[in-house]
Amino acid sequence: MGKFCSIDGSCKSTEKVWGVVNKVKNTLHRVTFSKNLADHIVDTVGDEYEVRRFGFELRDKLSKGETSKNGLYALVSALKKDLVLRIGLIKETSEMMSDDDTRYLANISLSPL
Repeated sequence: MGKFCSIDGSCKSTEKVWGVVNKVKNTLHRVTFSKNLADHIVDTVGDEYEVRRFGFELRDKLSKGETSKNGLYALVSALKKDLVLRIGLIKETSEMMSDDDTRYLANISLSPL
């Protein structure tokens, strides 16, 4: 179980977050809540990638058009108190998914588990 902390500072346990990482460059290429999906991606793209487990902490809410501090964008439900729906790496894609009143973007940090 990873650790999930909401913007208001309350913390609770959550499911694992999995990352697809380039082993040589040590760069993150995809974050998913599904280990099966992460394994499938690594099986498809080749030996230079591996699956790593991460915990995450939700940070401050982003204003419309604001760039994340670390290049990670948490898509968060405004209807279900601070529920992270997705963690994206591309600002434009993340903004398209948060383009209504039911979802917003926030900074998020990952830490290896």
